[in-house]
Amino acid sequence: MAKFDGILGMAYPSISVDGVTPVFVNMIQQGIVESPVFSFYLSRNISAVLGGELMIGGIDDKYYTGEINYVDLIEQSYWLFKMDKLTTSDITVCPDGCLAIADTGTSMIAGPTDEIQKINARLGATRLPGGIYTVSCGNINNLPTIDFVINGKPMTLEPTDYLVKVSKMGSEICLSGFIGLDLPKRKLWILGDIFIGKFYTVFDMGRNRVGFAKALHPDSLHRTKTYIPMMRLFPAQSVPQAALETPNGVFAFSKLLLDEV
Repeated sequence: MAKFDGILGMAYPSISVDGVTPVFVNMIQQGIVESPVFSFYLSRNISAVLGGELMIGGIDDKYYTGEINYVDLIEQSYWLFKMDKLTTSDITVCPDGCLAIADTGTSMIAGPTDEIQKINARLGATRLPGGIYTVSCGNINNLPTIDFVINGKPMTLEPTDYLVKVSKMGSEICLSGFIGLDLPKRKLWILGDIFIGKFYTVFDMGRNRVGFAKALHPDSLHRTKTYIPMMRLFPAQSVPQAALETPNGVFAFSKLLLDEV
């Protein structure tokens, strides 16, 4: 994991600590962004040169395909919306709808423990201490796709999308991307980087909505290497991606992973 200094909150002022104006809201108020929108592209491919992109003030259409599926927010706090349901070929979770948050600050997909247990049971996963589940890497081809139905449209994750491969003591382990999280006030799903890595995500503060489109991962952004040991990576370097190509009022920031020299 790359080193970082903190988490930059980009939600609404209603949840800001001590009433501080959030950075993105401040940018809107100053009129320095072309549009009250920011969007994320994330790559989970360790061989990718580009780890991801945050575009402030616009949408980068080279990182997605098809139409953006927008859903209105429930309230102006977190990026909170109603998700219709989650389904596989033989089970349905939250059939009457559930609340969900799109959150780049969460690595996995989190949800109420009882519902997460149903999904992981369907995957044949084994629970480890700390609420993490493992899945047999050799069984990937037999695992189901999982549909997150949002605004009536299925957003489909393949097994390769929702499993996380890690190396431990020289062996490859597959972790389920679904973890249990019970919040005190209400049941929530948090769609973190596992989900956002598959779907280009648009946060539209002007229209109070969030949108998802199938992400594109251009081959030009991939190295020829298929595996990069973590100890051989420098911390991710922040660079102004395409600074000369973006119009005034649009800012794009990317993450580049650099090999040791």
